[in-house]
Amino acid sequence: MKKLLLIAACCLLSLSSIAQITEDFKPNSLNLPGVQYPMVNSQGYVRFSIKAPEAQTLSVSLGKGGTKLTKGDDGVWTGTTALPEDPGFHYYHLYIDGVKAADPATRTFFGAGGWESGMEIPAPDSDIYALKNVPHGAVQHIFFHSASTNSEYPALVYTPPTYGTERANPNQPAKRYPVLYLQHGYAENETSWSNQGHAGLIMDNLIAAGKIEPFIIVMTYGMTNEVKFGQMQQFDAKNFETLLVDELIPFIDSHFLTLRDRSNRALAGLSMGGMETKLISGRRPETFGAYGLFSGGTFTPEDWEDKPTPDLLFISCGSKEFADRVNESVNDLKDAGYNAHGYISEGTAHEFLSWRRSLYEMAQLLFKPETYPVGHRSRMVEEGGQGPYKAIMKEVEGLKAHTVFCPKDLSAFSKKKPLPVLVWGNGACTNSPWEHYKFLNEIASHGFLVLATGYIPMDDSPFRGEMSTTQQQIESIDWAFAQNADKESEFYGKIDTKHICVAGMSCGGLQTLFNCADPRISTLMICNSGLFSDTSNAMPNMPMPDKSKLQEIHTPIIYILGGETDIAYGNGMDDFHRINHVPACAANYPVGHGGTYRQPHGGEFTVVALDWLKWQLKGDKKAAKTFTGNPSGLLKREGWTLEKNKLMK
Repeated sequence: MKKLLLIAACCLLSLSSIAQITEDFKPNSLNLPGVQYPMVNSQGYVRFSIKAPEAQTLSVSLGKGGTKLTKGDDGVWTGTTALPEDPGFHYYHLYIDGVKAADPATRTFFGAGGWESGMEIPAPDSDIYALKNVPHGAVQHIFFHSASTNSEYPALVYTPPTYGTERANPNQPAKRYPVLYLQHGYAENETSWSNQGHAGLIMDNLIAAGKIEPFIIVMTYGMTNEVKFGQMQQFDAKNFETLLVDELIPFIDSHFLTLRDRSNRALAGLSMGGMETKLISGRRPETFGAYGLFSGGTFTPEDWEDKPTPDLLFISCGSKEFADRVNESVNDLKDAGYNAHGYISEGTAHEFLSWRRSLYEMAQLLFKPETYPVGHRSRMVEEGGQGPYKAIMKEVEGLKAHTVFCPKDLSAFSKKKPLPVLVWGNGACTNSPWEHYKFLNEIASHGFLVLATGYIPMDDSPFRGEMSTTQQQIESIDWAFAQNADKESEFYGKIDTKHICVAGMSCGGLQTLFNCADPRISTLMICNSGLFSDTSNAMPNMPMPDKSKLQEIHTPIIYILGGETDIAYGNGMDDFHRINHVPACAANYPVGHGGTYRQPHGGEFTVVALDWLKWQLKGDKKAAKTFTGNPSGLLKREGWTLEKNKLMK
């Protein structure tokens, strides 16, 4: 009797469930034009109606265990999923007499290892990826040569609506953009994020709403499908790493308007693409500044020991996946001081709505534009430096996008004892001296006025704004002359405008050489830099004068390089060997392209730079011995080498 009552209750529950299906079915938004079925209702149920009069059996993969359809007298098979589907996108296919086939009524998408039919269940937040009347970017299918795979390799590139149209002013190059490299999951390909992921529409809508600054997205095939299912733990992504970092990124940087520094480049992926992201982040942490794992595992603080600190770690999944692990990971990372953000997609599992939402959330955290508060900020660096005049780093009125380093107390300086000037340009054309402030502050503490290109760095955070220009060095010189003549200025009569060194590191060195003919310059200092013989290898937006520019140099010049491992070594030494009309020397210290600028007080590079400045701008005979004589004093310092031309005694 109890068993009969239980069966009856189950039947009533089943009938109740069927009775509760709302009859507001509408065509699946992915149906072909004019096709009514399959249909979806507001609850997420899917109804099929397929004409196949010759078929003996017909079922649909959608739904738990699939959905069997019933054949009518007219040869039309119909049926409704037993339960509602999660909101968002789903792959599905038909089984006709046991044979797998795509549904001819809908669009197809590459996923689940082949071309699958697509089902879109309306989501409450579908507005984030809806097609709207807003400016739209472009998604273009490109090919690049991959030497590692010996093939022409595919990628899709999303460029924002403003791409190629914005200029800072008529005399400057077109605006450049950060880049997110966005990877698909297992059994998908480079089209997945653009097609079923709606990455372009998500970006268009975010940009139109003013929620993000525009950036580029690059999507390529991640070689994931070459791993057999069940052997994922053996996947190390090393082949893909070579293709991505050594082949695709250089191609994108040379063919698109990109910002090429680490903090303007991010890597993220869904599922196995997240696994790739994590593996590559550990091996190439210098390449990307931000990372996103969408249902693709988690990070731990230990993953980032002895590596450059990432700007952003974003970790997400669906609420039906491993939400507790994501939350625990994010909390651990935050406790360890990392900028970590977690996101849980409510009501979804391992599916594209989880990942669309993840992209929407992460995009709003990426590449945050710098903001500059009104007012005059200042900062004491390393207690003012080791020199006799405690220095201060500060902003000054009338010199926007520049940072001043100078003695805090200017009372020791006058027309009889003025401050010589060092004008500085930063590496990577960065518009802030955030990598060089210890070096520059130390120089200022020895009685110099240092005018550095770019906004003041109030902490060690990388700068993400517009790139610097060659004109900013000229603005520094103009400002020094104006302040020296302005009776209202704290620098009135205290600047030695007859002794000015223009200098810079890497891109800043190229900017310096571009400006070398200015008659107000007394000496030049080129650090980790040199003119390119082949400009095709240069970073976009860098000034690119050819080697004939060296003939315009009219002052003594020093190259301070990082030895043979410095990527600028060949260019710098080639410059030096071509200069025979002014005194020139080349000092090398084997530390590579990064120099020692970020070491306490700027390290060894400060020692050599200071002696050059004291000699050239202050006439210090003791400092001159570092470079003159045979052997020169510099050779007594461990690790340094020095070459001089015939005009340098």
